Amino acid sequence: MCRSEGYKYSDLEAKLVEDFKVKIGFRQEGSGDEIFEFKEEIYWVFKYLKMIRFIQDGLDGLICISSEGMEFLNSQLPGESKLEDIELIGIKDYFNSFELELDPIVVSYKQLTEFADKEKVNRTLSSFYCVKDPDIQDFVRRNMNKFDDKSICRSYLILDRKNSDDENFCVLGFFALALKILRVDQSKLSRKQKRI
Repeated sequence: MCRSEGYKYSDLEAKLVEDFKVKIGFRQEGSGDEIFEFKEEIYWVFKYLKMIRFIQDGLDGLICISSEGMEFLNSQLPGESKLEDIELIGIKDYFNSFELELDPIVVSYKQLTEFADKEKVNRTLSSFYCVKDPDIQDFVRRNMNKFDDKSICRSYLILDRKNSDDENFCVLGFFALALKILRVDQSKLSRKQKRI
């Protein structure tokens, strides 16, 4: 996104996806999972940039860089420099300087699925990311409902009311409480699993 340009979200997403396809040499016969994952990442980066007020929706419905974002870019890019010239450290310091405004609430998975829009819940859970542990990501995306239905555990989501929107709930975290005593054969666990 250039300093002077504004985009509709759908146009910005399409441009980023097209650039992504070119960079990875995306083949049409391949599965669309990579593109779906990338679109989800675009959405959450977009949400984060709005949360820290780096970008905003203009009156014309176009996404544009906010005055705070413009001030940062102008301080980093004299004249007609390119965005690629910004130092990564400067960007990190800028993003860390913001106090995020959050309004957290703890909601049980059962309450969420009973009272909220099903499609919105499914979109939210299927786009949950945990880069540190893929098993946690897989649990939230695919198994949370099964474990709840079978009374293996009760899951709770920590949602941010302020930054949720019509498309997705903003998930800050989750926790699950086991309802049964689990007996595990220690000899069948890996060292990593034993530490947990």
